[in-house]
Amino acid sequence: MRLFIVPVLVAALAGCVASREEARRLQAPPRAPQALILFPDRHELRGSVALEWIDGVSQHSYVLAEPNQSVMRPLIRRALEASGLLARTPVRARYGLRVTVDSAEGPMLGTDMRASLGATYVIVERATGREVFRRRVSTGGEAAFLKPNEDDLRRGAQRTLTLLRAVNHAGVPLAAFDLFWDFDPTVVGQGDLWDGHQGQWWAPIDYDEWSQGDWNEFWEIYRYATLASLVIGPATVGAEIVNPLNFTPFASDSAAARARRGDAGGIAQARRERDGRDRAARAIHRATAANVTAFLAALSEQEGVAPVPLVPCWGSPAVEALKAALLAQGRLFRTDDCRTPL
Repeated sequence: MRLFIVPVLVAALAGCVASREEARRLQAPPRAPQALILFPDRHELRGSVALEWIDGVSQHSYVLAEPNQSVMRPLIRRALEASGLLARTPVRARYGLRVTVDSAEGPMLGTDMRASLGATYVIVERATGREVFRRRVSTGGEAAFLKPNEDDLRRGAQRTLTLLRAVNHAGVPLAAFDLFWDFDPTVVGQGDLWDGHQGQWWAPIDYDEWSQGDWNEFWEIYRYATLASLVIGPATVGAEIVNPLNFTPFASDSAAARARRGDAGGIAQARRERDGRDRAARAIHRATAANVTAFLAALSEQEGVAPVPLVPCWGSPAVEALKAALLAQGRLFRTDDCRTPL
């Protein structure tokens, strides 16, 4: 019993490292957007902007992850499309968006992954080359390392219990096999026997003395197997936490795709939350997304385009009153999918 308490206490102490704030953050759903930038139909830039080029960064990340065009292009195109700026055909692309990156820092080796991006966004009239917008924005992104938590304790305990069950299930047949392998019932209880090969008389082996050595051997193996099971469970979880790959921001296309889809881990997916490739991809994606959002916000401010409020389709009387007030002011608003049932 005392052997079982030690590794459990160690794992329990490790499980208290993660703060309650971090646990709540990982379990909470993402916050709903409150507004979007949507250029009106009669605006000069509406449906007439095309991304011409991105300069200053590589097409892809190769060894270590860093901001690159494969991350920036989808985000910029999605932002242009969502805001109504994207030109559908080359003929409609009256304006061109040119992006020059002057600062692109990927995460360094360590626990918390941090990335930063500085870029200048320029919109020009393609026919004349006249600049209609220029702004430099600098943003950062972070993906924190998930500290040991209760899920690690649970996984360590489950692995220990699985190994203990395997040891106990295998122990009974092994003990029976070991005890009866050399047992000869024909000589138990008989008198002295003549051994023709040795040329001498000998007494049959006493069962108790004969079996005691096998019992001692079995209990020694069982004791060490049980001790190993108690240690291996928490030890394997600890090895996963201190895995060097968790602290190395290697480039990974699959990790970048997960970050683009928004596949955040959570406490139940601790290994992905800790993986250095996934965390580096999330930090870079967040820095780039914030950069593109800052560009759109600056452009809408220059053009006098107010953000469009987002309100629930199915709302309370207060929400319905807000919709009526917005309509009375002649302002647009957007809702979520009203086809989704209550």
